Amino acid sequence: MPNDQPTHLVTNVIDIVKGDDGRFSIDNDNHRSFVSDAFSCSHINFLLGAGFSAGSVQCLGDREKWSEAINACNEHWFDGKRQIAEALLNYEFFCNVLIPMRNVEPSDSQKRLCREVKRIVQSRGTTTIPKRACVFTTNYDPLIELALEAENCIFNDGFEGRNQPRFATRSFSRLQYVQSLSMEYASQIPTINVAKLHGSLTWRSDDGQTDDIYYCDYKKGLDALAEEYKVLLENQTVCKTFEVIGGEPSEASLESLAKALGSIDEIACDKLLSFSKAYYLGFRLVNPAKQKFADTVLGLTYYELLRLYANELDRNNALLVAFGFSFADEHILEITKRALENPQLMLWVCCHTEDNLDAYQSLFSSVSNVWFFKAEEKLDLEVFCDVLGMVGK
Repeated sequence: MPNDQPTHLVTNVIDIVKGDDGRFSIDNDNHRSFVSDAFSCSHINFLLGAGFSAGSVQCLGDREKWSEAINACNEHWFDGKRQIAEALLNYEFFCNVLIPMRNVEPSDSQKRLCREVKRIVQSRGTTTIPKRACVFTTNYDPLIELALEAENCIFNDGFEGRNQPRFATRSFSRLQYVQSLSMEYASQIPTINVAKLHGSLTWRSDDGQTDDIYYCDYKKGLDALAEEYKVLLENQTVCKTFEVIGGEPSEASLESLAKALGSIDEIACDKLLSFSKAYYLGFRLVNPAKQKFADTVLGLTYYELLRLYANELDRNNALLVAFGFSFADEHILEITKRALENPQLMLWVCCHTEDNLDAYQSLFSSVSNVWFFKAEEKLDLEVFCDVLGMVGK
């Protein structure tokens, strides 16, 4: 695919319209052919952000801003209790974001996305490109894995072994085949790689002994930590601080937090610190904090996953479809921008609303191999699935 825009396309904005049957589709014939042709001959990659899990799990909100604000304050501000403030942020994040993920189930739209991706990969005729798609996501929740399993899609989440599954990025390069019983032929099975760039609830460490990552029964892991530290949730003083950090941080709210921390007794403070330690040892997540950039770059696994992301974008005929992803993660944005120097890469950005279009165009104003999809109203997951549903038909 050339770096310059294909001559039959007059714009890099692709409009999605609602038809008389209530389904959404690409109205322009040239754009429709362009999309179908790209899916049929490209290495397909998806970059899924919070928009994929919207409605199923709570978004991160202002938690990263709170982490930055607390780190920016000197010790005097919190009267020597900044570590307690950080532990409190971790506990609030655990209670209000992670624990609710325990019972999440994939929505019909999330399952439909997996079904459509499997169909597209399975139906394309080329034999020169593996029947494989890669899904990169910064979401911690297990929704993508649950949705793939519900749709009987063969997927690879990076774990090897059965009794004690261990994470190994080399597994993402493997392909699967089915061979007839008579040994006369073998055919490739459509496979979907799931690479979780910020870790996952299904990841655990070996108590910090090594950098190895093992598969975790996330329900048991969440239940165990919640049970061990439920005394904190029963502490009214601790719970009241949750209300303080519920909104956007400001000087006034930081003062309120410092005041609230002063009223937490020593036993609860020690328990918060103990929780924070157990939390970091138990789960392998890149927390919503500015520190995440350092964690992501320095951690060996995270570094390898980012390198996998960069390598996939560096292929000939590479396609990256970003859905529900804001590109607010600076490290992923920079890697993507560098990758766009590859003239054989196409980036398609799904704009949730028309207002998002200008922001995305500003991010990628210096390259011509980026296309922007927008709908008449909102480009949500169901609309996106309608577009995928027309590919190859």
